[in-house]
Formats: sequence, C-alpha cells, structure tokens
Amino acid sequence: MAFVICDIETNSKLLTLANVYAPNEDDPDFFQVVFSHQSSFHCEEIIIGGDFNLVLDLVKDKKGGLPRTLKNALKVVQDFCDLDLSDIWRILYPEAKRYTWRQRLSDIHCRLDFFLVSQTSICNIIQADIIPGFKTDHSMITLNLSLHSNPRGNGFWKLNTSLLSETCYLDKIKAAIENTVSEYENDETVNPILLWEMVKLKVREKSISYTASKKSERPKREEDLVKSIAILEKQLDNGNSSEPPSQYVIEKLNTLGRDLEKIIEYRTKGAILRSKSQ
Repeated sequence: MAFVICDIETNSKLLTLANVYAPNEDDPDFFQVVFSHQSSFHCEEIIIGGDFNLVLDLVKDKKGGLPRTLKNALKVVQDFCDLDLSDIWRILYPEAKRYTWRQRLSDIHCRLDFFLVSQTSICNIIQADIIPGFKTDHSMITLNLSLHSNPRGNGFWKLNTSLLSETCYLDKIKAAIENTVSEYENDETVNPILLWEMVKLKVREKSISYTASKKSERPKREEDLVKSIAILEKQLDNGNSSEPPSQYVIEKLNTLGRDLEKIIEYRTKGAILRSKSQ
C-alpha cells in the first residue's frame, strides 16, 4: 500500500494530484493518513485516482460474490467525498456496469479503481474510460482533461536503434546503400565525401519512411486489440453471474493481452531511449 501526492501548475491552473494503492483489508487509517497529508497541499482542484480496493456502490460496482466491501474504509472515503469530491466515472455513466478487477474462476467482478474529482474540475473532464491493463489483473482507468490548447510542434528526428534488430529494416537500408552507390559510381563529379553524404541522406529518408509506416500500423493494431479486449471483458461483465465464464473467452483474453503487452513494451522502450533514462 502506498500513495503519492503532488501539486502541478499549468496555464495558471493549480492541480493537486494523488495516486493511491490501498490495502486489500479494511484499514480506514490508510485513507485518514492520505487525506490528512493532502490538506498540506494547495487543493484548489483535486484529482485522486488509483486502486482503492473497495467499491463505492455494491449494486452497480460489484457483480458476483457476497454483497459486501470494506465498510470502515468506505466510510472514511465517503466522508471525504462529501466535502467536495465525486466519482467522475459514475457521473459520466450513471447506470453503466463496468469493472476493473475480475476473479474469473469464481466470476467475481468489481470496480476497485476510479478517480475522485473536485467539483471545480468536473467541467474540465473530457472523458473517463476503463481500458485493458498492462501486466496486471486490473484494468487501467484513464482521465482526459482540457487544461490548455497550446499546439505541440515537430521534434527532432532520432533513429530508434531497436530497428537494428529487425531484418526487414536492415534489408531496406542495405538496398538503399547499394542503390545509392550504384547510382553515382560512374559520376566523376561525386567524390567519396559527397557520396558518403548522399548515402547518409538516403539512409535517413528510408529510415523515416520505414518508421512512419510502422508508426501508423502499430496504433491501429493497438486500437484493435484494446477494442477486442473491451468487448470480451464486457461479455464477462454482462454475463449471467450464476454461470461460469466461457473458457474460450478467458483464453482469448489472455492471448490478446499478451499481444497488447508486446506493443506497450515496444513503445516503452522507445520512450526510455528518447528520455535517456536507465
């Protein structure tokens, strides 16, 4: 169990953000500590998100199993929410039944992960969603806020060196080098230095073209995987709780989840490379 709280200022707007990973036992003191620490921050606008390990509404946020949750911890959360906070997912989707954690063998589903948002921030919320998780038995929760409209310009192009492990990319670069050398080998106006610059130019052009192609394919594949996983999870969420989940659905979810993890791992490695992080 842990929590992180920070203040962020952007476009003259001050946000207090908190992320919590609550214990899976009825520990109201944990939330008392979180909320008492939060009082030392600015708290002009508050967003608290994470794994609360409890459900706010037993009817709408839990399916299967006994109709109970961590009542003492829930009481502390509800008391704090009465001051200013709201469950933004439930505001946007009043009757929806979606879950972020599933014990599939016993067909228990719970929405344990959510965002609590201050009233002053609700007008800035564009979208809240539940999407497939990454290397976890929980789904991820997302929140889109409209804080500013400054357009982002193009950055400097850098070669993602992970491409050097792809045979297809290497074949294209070798072909580009051979074609460039062949094109200028009988041109007496092109000296070795100029030829080297031409080779580098062609390699750069081919690399940009190749990465642009892959960049357009990968998000489409990731989007298709996320949609497919969401459809299967909804089948589990809306199925008859008295019947065990289909083994086919579970196996398909596991397969699609592994494919999605590979894409996310690839993107993560690229982000680490660009940030020069260890």
